Amino acid sequence: MIVKSLTWCSMTVVAVLAMALLSTAPVSAHSDDDHQQTQTQIQKDDGDNDKDDKKFTIKNPTIHVETGACVFLGDNEGTIGVDVTNPNGFKTTYKVVLDGKEKSTTVEAHQTEYIAFTELAIGNYTVDVTGWHDTMASGNATIKQCHEHELPTVDVDACGCADGHNGHLTLTISNTNDYAVTYTVRVNGYHKDVFVDAHSTNTVAFSHLKAGDYEITVSGDDCTHLCLHATVDQCPVQTQPGQGSGNPTPPTTTPAAPSAPAVTPVAPVATPATASQPAVLPDTSAADVAAPVAVVAKVQTPQTISMTSLVLVALGLPMIAAAAVLRRQQLAAKAE
Repeated sequence: MIVKSLTWCSMTVVAVLAMALLSTAPVSAHSDDDHQQTQTQIQKDDGDNDKDDKKFTIKNPTIHVETGACVFLGDNEGTIGVDVTNPNGFKTTYKVVLDGKEKSTTVEAHQTEYIAFTELAIGNYTVDVTGWHDTMASGNATIKQCHEHELPTVDVDACGCADGHNGHLTLTISNTNDYAVTYTVRVNGYHKDVFVDAHSTNTVAFSHLKAGDYEITVSGDDCTHLCLHATVDQCPVQTQPGQGSGNPTPPTTTPAAPSAPAVTPVAPVATPATASQPAVLPDTSAADVAAPVAVVAKVQTPQTISMTSLVLVALGLPMIAAAAVLRRQQLAAKAE
């Protein structure tokens, strides 16, 4: 009986140990697989992060520093402007520092913002701009001292007329000072810088202008300032033949009078003489004889004389002469 009990206990212990071994083996295998998968995922994540870092590389900003006009000694009226450009594809905030004075600006992707520092004295200045992930840019600027000086002499040439946007303005600037000056010339919003040495002359031109009036300012870095006016004329409109308004312009010159037709001279007509009855004019000296009424015929000079006219003239003259003789004889008979 004791032997049977021991055998049953031994079998029970062996069965328990076998079950324990069988249950622990899968657990160990599963744990190893999970560890390997975790390591692989970590390595994969690290690789993705590297790709993201390459894809989102942050670029340094670009800046442009400019100064205002010069300042007289002892005055704090200078200005330094800073243009900050963000070259990245996302919005970035930058900190701008000018010799201890700090300002900040947020710039959209691929855009530019302007920051101005005012009330500055004469001197040299350093500008530092910093952004996200230690991106930065630096620049320098100088505020000059103003001196007593003379205004420049400026000659403006409109260079003809404009037809559309092809007008021109050319300015000739003469610097009469003992020092060189850089002048900023502004024409209706457009501006150009021109350097003119002491006692020298230089030119600056503006093109692609339309016809009209223009305000011109010439500002020097020696605090000179000059205002001018100029006009670009409109070119006259060229009228094409046959494209008029329908009301032609009367001629400015008086037309020549038509020439008179040529007149053919008429040869005098010879009157045939009558031998028996000479042509004697009636005597109108007697007081009691009424003067015959003279008939005046308006003769128009024809260019040609017809044959009928010649016959009538030849027959009429002898009849007039005969009538005159008969009348004289009647008067003589009555007087007797």
